[in-house]
Amino acid sequence: MAVPEAGEESRPFDLIALDVDGTILPDSKALPEETRAAIHAVAERGATIVIATGRRWRPAMDVIEPLGAGDYLIQSSGAVVRRVATAEILLERFIPGAIARPVVEMGRAHGITGVWYDMPGRTRKLHVFGSLQEVESLRRYASRNLAAFVETEIFDGLADAMELVFFGEEDRLRAFQVELESRYAGKVRTMPWTNYAFASLVLEVVDHDVSKGAALEWLAKRLGVVRERVLAIGDDVNDKEMIRWAGQGVAMGNASQPILDAADEIIGPVEDEGLATYLRRTF
Repeated sequence: MAVPEAGEESRPFDLIALDVDGTILPDSKALPEETRAAIHAVAERGATIVIATGRRWRPAMDVIEPLGAGDYLIQSSGAVVRRVATAEILLERFIPGAIARPVVEMGRAHGITGVWYDMPGRTRKLHVFGSLQEVESLRRYASRNLAAFVETEIFDGLADAMELVFFGEEDRLRAFQVELESRYAGKVRTMPWTNYAFASLVLEVVDHDVSKGAALEWLAKRLGVVRERVLAIGDDVNDKEMIRWAGQGVAMGNASQPILDAADEIIGPVEDEGLATYLRRTF
């Protein structure tokens, strides 16, 4: 058990994991000043702040930099853990190329488009196996950072995948998910989610051992923080494991039902700055 540090008795938690979209940021993507101030106040009390998101490094830093807080980053739904100050990768868990390639081909057979997220330190590109323009949800998804997306038909030059994300008609995605979970049970993990920007189902695929919860558990052990001193707050499907693992798991009021069911406590929605209100009350 970690030795209590000075001031620990005056704060209820030592490690605070916060989701980004739907937790820190509302749909408008404008960082609320009250939320920023509340997170800063928690950090000033000596708590370690972990930003836990499905975003990659650069899109995550687009939030962390104006936020001005965040000691560690759990990115890509748990595939990578970094130290924010140095961008150093502390943990990485990727989909082996020998599995990622046939998974992408299976998606093609279902008539959906797969996007291969290359590993950090390599091309830093998102390889689209198909056309960016054929699927409206993908076209809008890519419009945020079009230069990062590369259309391709071949796997040459790709090693392992940080994650795979599939776009297409919902019935095709659901059928693909069923087959994928049957054929690759114990090898990959699937997470269907609906993006707020286009209200369309997207299927995220990561290595079987990847989750925000597993990454948070690993980081807490590395830092010597016991589970009871960990707080996790989120709202969507990729937050479920960390909410369940943390000593106190909290769901935003706007969270999906599985997250509400998994949480120890439910707070106000992001549009009402529920995170800021909760942090002020708790700390």
